[in-house]
Amino acid sequence: MEELDRVRAIKIRTEKTEVYARTAAERVIRY
Repeated sequence: MEELDRVRAIKIRTEKTEVYARTAAERVIRY
């Protein structure tokens, strides 16, 4: 159970990081 929660947390963190990076990249391209 703990392992699943850990994997899920890592997955969520990775997705948030990807979204943040994508947003920053789009912002750089825009300006």
